[in-house]
Amino acid sequence: MKIACVSSEELVEGVYKVSLKGRLSIAGCDEIDIQFSGMTASPRKYIIVDISEVIFLSSLGIRMILLVARAVEGRGGKLVLLNPNQSIEKALKLSGIPEIITVSNTLSEAMVAIQRF
Repeated sequence: MKIACVSSEELVEGVYKVSLKGRLSIAGCDEIDIQFSGMTASPRKYIIVDISEVIFLSSLGIRMILLVARAVEGRGGKLVLLNPNQSIEKALKLSGIPEIITVSNTLSEAMVAIQRF
């Protein structure tokens, strides 16, 4: 039984949406870490990470997202988090993530944040 899964699609030329689902616990991160890193790797520079279906976010999950965001930004790109549920948004705020990574509640807001970059 899968604890977490990840999928990717190109929204418009050069902008990709990567969807994370499930529990981003130690086991969940182990299941998707390599796939997630690969789906956000070069030459992909503009990434929207849909976390609407993440039901648990551990410190390891936050670390995984932060490392990917830093790698994307290191290549001159931008990563935006999309549509966290209330408990995930609270965890992100408590760890200071919105100060580092843009968090948007709608896809249109996320697209504007990417385009402003």
